[in-house]
Amino acid sequence: MDEKADALRPAKGHAAEKGATTAGSEERLLEIGAEGGSISLLRVSRSGRTGWILKTNERVLLELLGEEDRSAGPHRRELGPTFEEALAGLDRYPWFRLVPTFVHAEVRDAVEAAVRARGGEAAVKRWNSLLERNR
Repeated sequence: MDEKADALRPAKGHAAEKGATTAGSEERLLEIGAEGGSISLLRVSRSGRTGWILKTNERVLLELLGEEDRSAGPHRRELGPTFEEALAGLDRYPWFRLVPTFVHAEVRDAVEAAVRARGGEAAVKRWNSLLERNR
């Protein structure tokens, strides 16, 4: 693990480590529902530095695993210092084809532009319709 990732990682036992949003440390800006779980983009601030974390939560898979395998819980991966890098990091998933459950107003236009770039106008129409339904 590099020094940059350590600086952005919540301290051991900190509420943000458990997924809670804490002022000045971690903020959810995008959440996408997937079959059996979710994918979230979190903006993380530590020591005056800001970065982006991809968090996946695969609830159904965890329920199917044995007790010793469940300890892994949600997975987190650093994506980089900019929102554009964070969106590019999402591209390992077909995220724009999944179900948006939350988009922070601060990034709504950028997310819509990214959906358009990846799936065209039909994808934007579908995305916005699903997002409106999930409000």
